[in-house]
Amino acid sequence: TLANLLRNHDKKRVNKDCFISPFYVGIIFKLKILKTMNTLLPKFQIFIGADGQFWFRLKAAGNHETILASTEGYKTKAGCNAGIASVKTHSPFDSFYIRKESSTIYGMRHFFTLIAANKEPIGKSEMYNSAQNRENGIAVVKKSAPIAPIEDLVPHKNYV
Repeated sequence: TLANLLRNHDKKRVNKDCFISPFYVGIIFKLKILKTMNTLLPKFQIFIGADGQFWFRLKAAGNHETILASTEGYKTKAGCNAGIASVKTHSPFDSFYIRKESSTIYGMRHFFTLIAANKEPIGKSEMYNSAQNRENGIAVVKKSAPIAPIEDLVPHKNYV
């Protein structure tokens, strides 16, 4: 089977008598590229939260840390997709970022909120140890969000 060919190819244990057609070699090559690309690209993820609503998060390229998360749950997947579209629209512009600080038991922490044109929050960052790290986070969102594909983690049922 193809799965066995791929498994054997990755372990470099292909039988000498086994012939792998160029077609399968091409598939193996493409799968390896896709696997590598998946770790190199930022991505939005849609998931269902503990409250049963749809949420999204933006994962950074490389380390896939969450750099922006939706500020509210959505009743429908379409609503969640609209929230992601709003992030993609507003994220390139500095005027839609509100920079904030919070005093915690760990000291002063910095974060940001991304707002839409109607001033409603659409995404919130993680907490940062410094204002400079928060600015770096904003720069990553500005660069990543407009081009990030959407990964749907919701089991496919009759969700709209």
